[in-house]
Amino acid sequence: MSNQQDITILILAGGAGQRVGGVDKGLLEYQGVRLINKQLEWAKGQAKTILISANRNLPEYQRFGFPVLKDAGEAFSGPLNGVLKALQECDTPWLFVQPIDLPNLPENTLDLMFSHKEKLARCAYLESNSREHYLSMIIHQDCLKELEGYIKQGNSKVSLFHGFVNSQKINLGLKEDKFLNLNRSDDYLLR
Repeated sequence: MSNQQDITILILAGGAGQRVGGVDKGLLEYQGVRLINKQLEWAKGQAKTILISANRNLPEYQRFGFPVLKDAGEAFSGPLNGVLKALQECDTPWLFVQPIDLPNLPENTLDLMFSHKEKLARCAYLESNSREHYLSMIIHQDCLKELEGYIKQGNSKVSLFHGFVNSQKINLGLKEDKFLNLNRSDDYLLR
């Protein structure tokens, strides 16, 4: 992996939003800006291509002019189905997954990852000093068949998939607040 031409960013916005009352998180506001707008701004300039994974409100997401993909399997059956569809569709060797509800990663996240090339064997995920963040991952096209097989076996846990493909952990020296995950309705009301 050497530059923006080698990577696609997937904005993962296809969840059911169960912990926020079933609302589409990508259309919720954080700090006065809808999450999809915030994530698209974050992604621009970091990658050759941007894809959006969504399972509802498709016209709303399509208006941004980026390809919008529905899950490879049944909608709302786990984030790996969105990752699988993106790997099937993207034309770059690498895919970086950016969860819609993780708005505080720095604008140079991918540059920081490039500086850890030795850990990008085929699949890697980020960690802070406090914990692992399995969905903040970069995955190579070489993992496509393994991901298909993993899902066909009825598996959906992201952490177990990382063990399945022997993913590497990458610590970029980011504090846990950079991985703030907006999971509850209160997270949006208080900010």
